[in-house]
Amino acid sequence: MQLSRPDFDRLLRQFEATAVPEELRRQSRVLTRRRLTIVTDPDDPDRPMADVVLRDISPAGIAITHHTGMPVGKRFEMMFPADGEERSAIVCVVRNCQMLKQHLFRIGAEFEART
Repeated sequence: MQLSRPDFDRLLRQFEATAVPEELRRQSRVLTRRRLTIVTDPDDPDRPMADVVLRDISPAGIAITHHTGMPVGKRFEMMFPADGEERSAIVCVVRNCQMLKQHLFRIGAEFEART
C-alpha cells in the first residue's frame, strides 16, 4: 500500500506536531546525501574549495558533513550547477558545528541574506 499525498502530508504534520522541543526546526528540511563543493573562504582571491556531503536542505539553510570543523560565524559559498555548464553560488554562514567522530563534523549553516 502507498499513502496518498494528502495522507502523507497529514502524517508528516502529525510528526511535527508531536516533536520534542530539541527536534523542532524553524523550517522543514529535506534529507539528502549528495556531494557538493564549497568555497571555504570566499574572500580569499585563490578561492580554496573543498568537497563536502550535503545532508539536508531547507529554505533557510543546509547541513553538511566535512572532515574539518568550521567556527560559528564563518562564511562559505555553496556551489551548485545552474542551467547549462555555469555554476552559481549561495553564501552560507555557519550556525553550529558538531564533531561526529574523529575527522568528521556536522556543520549547520544558514543562507546569508542578499543585500
